[in-house]
Amino acid sequence: MPSRPRLAHPPRPEPTPRQLALPLGPPEALPSTTPPAPAITLTTQQVWTTLSPTAKAQLRQTILRILQEVVHGAPES
Repeated sequence: MPSRPRLAHPPRPEPTPRQLALPLGPPEALPSTTPPAPAITLTTQQVWTTLSPTAKAQLRQTILRILQEVVHGAPES
């Protein structure tokens, strides 16, 4: 089977103020000796129980704001 040509990755855009910069480069930049991490499956309830009351309140506010933007459109800045 012939090998497929490798596509060059475009340069990463600068993150906006609401985005986090990812610390990792393209997959081929990782050493080939790095074993893949095992897959872990968590339920929503398992994640929720690990959050502090403050984190839960912040998450509720964020979800509410997202739902309001979906229903009413993006807020005017």
